[in-house]
This record gives sequence, C-alpha cells and structure tokens, in this order.
Amino acid sequence: MMFKNTTFIFAGSRRHVMNDIFSNAEKPFYRFSKVYNLKPLGKSETIGFLRHKFNSAIEEVEIDSDLFEHIYEVSNGHPYYVQYISHMIWNIAVESGKLELEDVEMAARKVLQSERSMYEMLWDSLSSNQKAVLKNIAYDTSPYELNMSAGSVKTALDKLVKMDIIQKGEKRYELVDPFLEMWMKGNS
Repeated sequence: MMFKNTTFIFAGSRRHVMNDIFSNAEKPFYRFSKVYNLKPLGKSETIGFLRHKFNSAIEEVEIDSDLFEHIYEVSNGHPYYVQYISHMIWNIAVESGKLELEDVEMAARKVLQSERSMYEMLWDSLSSNQKAVLKNIAYDTSPYELNMSAGSVKTALDKLVKMDIIQKGEKRYELVDPFLEMWMKGNS
C-alpha cells in the first residue's frame, strides 16, 4: 500500500478499543500511529465559538450574557453534549426570539429524558459491585471506602474503564459521560 503525503486519522469514542488497535503487539496496526487522547473542549474557545455562531446566524435574538458559559458548564466540555444542548437552544432561539439560562436547564432535562433508556439499560447491565463503585465515583467519594475488598473494587474499576464508563483523571476516577452522572444523582 503506497500513499504519498497522506495522513490518516483513526477516531473513536471507545478508548480501550482504539488503544488496543495500536498498542497491542498482536494487532496489525500495532505502533502504526501516534495515539492522541482528546480532552474536553477548552472553555474559552467553546464559549467564543458558540457566541460567534449564534450571534452571526440569529442576530435578532436576545441572548443572556452567561448562556454560553452555562452550556459549557452543564456539558462539562463534552463535545457531544455541547453540540446537543446547543442544537436544542438554537431551536428555542428561533421559536422564542430570546435565550435565557433557564433554556439551558430545560435543554439539559430534555437530554436526560432522551438518554434515560440508554442509561437504564447500562445500569441494569452492571453488577452490584460496579453500581456501588460507580455511585461513589459520581458522588466524588473513593470507591475504596465501600464495604468490599480492595480486589473487588479494583475488578469493578477495571471493568468500568474497559466499558468506557469511567476514566482515570489526574487525581481520581471520573465518569466519561457527564449526563450519566446527572442521571445517577437524580435516580439514587
């Protein structure tokens, strides 16, 4: 296969699958490329981008000055949710002619409602240990404080990482999906 001046981008949201493709010596793409994990969107860049897009396309809409920052905060900079909430907000703007912080809250509730069945199926698929560990992570409590062995906690953590439900942050494990965390807090 001969490609000149060609760059390939392999992208996917299942981190463990992507890492396995390029980091497993038994796979054909082992060390074929540099692995670059994307972080959440930058706050100032995201807010500036949203402000520019909304203001340039729907000039006649009155927009609360903190609206775009609130979209970022609610979504935790997660690209999927920034886009999802912004799309809903856009529709509200077109219909009502104004945007307020409450519109972001309403959009977030709609997102939670639309994702609910997926979260319920995920939750039902987890073991009791995985559920307990996940709850502790959602509430910013160490899963090692649970009344289970360290080995059971580690097994649950490893499985949740492999399922791309949690990831290792700088200081602790964190949920990958900020709306799963909101759903869990509203249903526990």
